[in-house]
Amino acid sequence: MTVALALLVAALAAMQTSGARGHGVAWLLLVAVVPPWIVGYAGATSIAFPFIASLALAMLCWRARPRGLAAADWLVAVMTVSLVVSTYFGTPTYLSWQGISLWTTCYAAGRLMTKRGLNGFANWAGTVGAVLGLLAASQLLFSFDLGVLLSWGNAGPPGDAWRLLQFRNEIVRSELTFGHSIALGGTLAMLLAFACNSGSRRRRLVTSMSILAGVLATQSRGAILAAVLVLALSYVKSRATHATRFAVVVPLVVLLGVVLPSLVNGFVLGGEDQTSEVAQGSQYRVALLSTVAFVRPFGLGEGAAATGIPGVYNWTGAYSYSLDNTPLYLGLYAGAVVAAAFMMAALLSAGPFKLDRLSPFQIAVACQLPVLLIVAPITQLQSVFWFIAGQAVSCTVLARDTSVKDSPQVSQLTIKPPTRGVARARPR
Repeated sequence: MTVALALLVAALAAMQTSGARGHGVAWLLLVAVVPPWIVGYAGATSIAFPFIASLALAMLCWRARPRGLAAADWLVAVMTVSLVVSTYFGTPTYLSWQGISLWTTCYAAGRLMTKRGLNGFANWAGTVGAVLGLLAASQLLFSFDLGVLLSWGNAGPPGDAWRLLQFRNEIVRSELTFGHSIALGGTLAMLLAFACNSGSRRRRLVTSMSILAGVLATQSRGAILAAVLVLALSYVKSRATHATRFAVVVPLVVLLGVVLPSLVNGFVLGGEDQTSEVAQGSQYRVALLSTVAFVRPFGLGEGAAATGIPGVYNWTGAYSYSLDNTPLYLGLYAGAVVAAAFMMAALLSAGPFKLDRLSPFQIAVACQLPVLLIVAPITQLQSVFWFIAGQAVSCTVLARDTSVKDSPQVSQLTIKPPTRGVARARPR
């Protein structure tokens, strides 16, 4: 409990110092720096740092919060209530607490962001992503292990597992403090949306290429797919709004024309070897689909077999330790209602989907949706996703609320470098 309170005070101090425009960026930096194996405890309940950072942000933004509710807000509420109800039907309590503390709370923190906070995050998130991308590329080159350097804290055996570096084809998969390469790659792909849509042309190009290097260093197929989608959607948006496309076209050409073919070749060759990590991963994800029939409306899926690890179960055709498919994972552990509410809330957070009115928040969320089909909610990825989803909805609510003076139009936020002043909405 003492550790949790100390982290809360530190988060409040950092965000208060950053000012209203820097609250969201401070949240992102703090969540990215603190690894998942450093947690606080309130009794037997673990308190992850994204939950603490979200509480601190909510305290600072509550009085100036945007007014009005959106459909995604109601679906998040349904998801939260359904998670609680599902515990009476066998769902492990840790999963319900995970949903409340790392999904709902982080979403709420993003929803409370003001216009100034949204603009500040949009301006600087790409730069934060560029720094993370360069560090990820450095980890690939030098194989340094932050799990050893940041060994303080103990989240138990599951937390200890996040410290172990992974390899693919005997090459380190960068993960920094995110505990898993997919978590880092997915986060970088989301931040790429902001790098492509804010700042000067030179700055957009530098930050985009740096983030892209980090995504490739994770060797995550899902993250690479999300990055391609971000670049493609940013390019389509730039054509619709007649904005400059140079900083989007260059990374897209590099990725599709130079890097991606070699990666695909490696994945295909790896897939031909049935003993390779790539082939085994693909076979495992296909085998997961056989467990759909076990999903119930609420609670633990039919035929769940205890594994000896508290709260962890096994189904025919699925590994007991991992279900790398978010809707299927939620369906088997919490029921179809929770899984549907989760996915629908995420989908609506990216809307309304009009190419000439897309914000970088919407692009980040939309391009992450396919990744949810190949990974479970893990480490900081789940928190960053819901935080950005909340900001996307907040942006939409501010745009539709004509009673708010100078409310930002979702597509018409003129994101400028911080040195050029506060971003303002273009007049119609």
